[in-house]
Parts: sequence; C-alpha cells; structure tokens
Amino acid sequence: MLVISRWSMLAAALMAVCSSVAAAAPASLVPMIGTWSGNGSVRLDNAQSEAVKCKVYYTDRGSAVGVALRCASAASKVDLRAILEVTGSKVAGTWEERQFNAAGTLTGSFAGHTMTLALEGGGVKADVVVATTGTNQTLTITAVTGGFKSVSVALIRE
Repeated sequence: MLVISRWSMLAAALMAVCSSVAAAAPASLVPMIGTWSGNGSVRLDNAQSEAVKCKVYYTDRGSAVGVALRCASAASKVDLRAILEVTGSKVAGTWEERQFNAAGTLTGSFAGHTMTLALEGGGVKADVVVATTGTNQTLTITAVTGGFKSVSVALIRE
C-alpha cells in the first residue's frame, strides 16, 4: 500500500500543477479552470503497472489556483488539495494529501504549453512534464526517489 500511496501523491500533486498556469497565464490557458477527468497508469519499481482514474477541479483564486483532486486505482485512492502561485513563468505551491497525511512543495516553470516541475515531500522526489493541447493534457512523472518508476495520465476537460 505504501508504494501505491507514493505514486498517488505524485499523480495528484502533479495534476494539480496542470491547472496552475490558468489564473496568471496567457489568455490561451485561462480556459483550464473547471473540471477535468481522465485515466492513466503507474509503473511500479517491481515492473508491474496499475490503472488509475482521476477527477480534478481547478478554481481561479486571482494570482493563485485552488485544486481539489481525487484519484483511485484498484488498490488505493488519493484526495489532494493544493494552492499554486504563478509569477511570470515560474510556478510554486504547496500540496496536502488527506488519505495518507502527506504534504510537500512544487516548483518549476512553463513555456508555451509545457510545464517542467520538481515535486518534493512525503518521502518522494520527482521530475514532471505537463503538456497541454487544446482540451487535452498529458502528464509524465519520473521518480527520483519513491516507490514507483513513472506515472502517465491523460486528462480531458468536461
């Protein structure tokens, strides 16, 4: 269960970052505020993989974005809240995962429609790339430390 909880925290925190550019970003990214859902998978250290289904709610808070995210797999679920600040092309924020009582920080930058981030907290460090095209987002997470190798999720705006 610990391995699944770590990927869940990463997936949740990183999907939250997908929306972070909306409040202070170029007008082309403002439509990201709202409800998104999608599916993906996590590849564990033991080479097994597991499917996950997620729903994310993004709210505009002026210069910040509030995020409420729920993800579930066959073995685990995650319930995350985050507040993300955007300054120019820089993103910084905090997250709290309520199922596993973990918290941490996110830092990074974005250019065009791609964000590159570092996630830390709850015993996990990961590199993240989030790419947005129209009403689709892809999220790729590569673990530096933690109980998984990678996470991949595709979200669609509802």
